Amino acid sequence: MFGDKQDIFKRSIVAILGVLVQAFGSALSLALNMGLDPYKAMNYGIAEQIGMTYGNLQLIVNILILGVVVFMKSDQLGWGTIFNMVLLGYAVDFFNNFFVNHFELANLSFIVRLAIMVVAVIIFSLGVAMYAEPDLGVSPYDAIAPIVVAKTGWDYSASRVGQDILVIIVTLFLGGPIGISTIILGFFTGPLVDWFADNVTGPAMESLNVETEGIN
Repeated sequence: MFGDKQDIFKRSIVAILGVLVQAFGSALSLALNMGLDPYKAMNYGIAEQIGMTYGNLQLIVNILILGVVVFMKSDQLGWGTIFNMVLLGYAVDFFNNFFVNHFELANLSFIVRLAIMVVAVIIFSLGVAMYAEPDLGVSPYDAIAPIVVAKTGWDYSASRVGQDILVIIVTLFLGGPIGISTIILGFFTGPLVDWFADNVTGPAMESLNVETEGIN
């Protein structure tokens, strides 16, 4: 029993670190004025419209989506779901405030911001791999596409892309932070996440003597 608790503890630490690394990459992109991934951008737009902090709004929306996901009896949930829905929004707020208060990233030239954005995407992708590798469940938003697939038999990739496109359309109406990073983070981080899973997070979990199913 102790071994099981120790295994879950190690996996939880990696998942939490993954959430924080994701938040750092997202906040860096936001501070550069290069956008956020579709879901965060939508919530950021809603938060600005109603005068609420992003962290609080993200948590509320996550709770609402979680209620639907639980009602649909998804098997995608776990401790990692809680870590993501509670920590991510507030961590993005924290890191974004840090960047805004200490650096003037949005005033840099477009080329420099683009170069830094690439770094932000890499950091974000590493965070996603770290969060997913321990296999402790997905975020409420990420659980939607698998539910759609289970209920309809539709292709997962098409369902997820359709989900993200719908969210981007909503975000455009809300005036959320849509930018180059939104497209990249929303649709093209898969290969980077897979690379980090195969070459960084997977071997790291093995070195910690923690067995997981990986993210592939």
